[in-house]
Amino acid sequence: MRKRADRLKKYFETLSSVVLVAERDETKEELIDFLHSFSILYPNLSIRLINVRDDRNMDFKSYKENKYFDDGKLSYIEYILNDTDEGIETIAGNNLVWKNVLSHYKLRQSEN
Repeated sequence: MRKRADRLKKYFETLSSVVLVAERDETKEELIDFLHSFSILYPNLSIRLINVRDDRNMDFKSYKENKYFDDGKLSYIEYILNDTDEGIETIAGNNLVWKNVLSHYKLRQSEN
């Protein structure tokens, strides 16, 4: 486990930006605190934290986006969506909406 953590730390030190995706129940204030704490570990990074909240009352094809914090280097965005496959709970969740949400973020091909 330590070897994996060390390898990840070295990798993060080579990056300029990272997007963290989570599905947490903590308050937005707690998640912003986490974002600040994480940024202390990696001051070289521009960090975007995306948190997804599951709302089974929402339409399967829609989502809400709330931008709670952005200081230019750190940002916290929350997406609220019905994270089921049209009412059926699956490990993949709502692929249709996830694809739409994640299409806003570019991924760079890793050399590792």
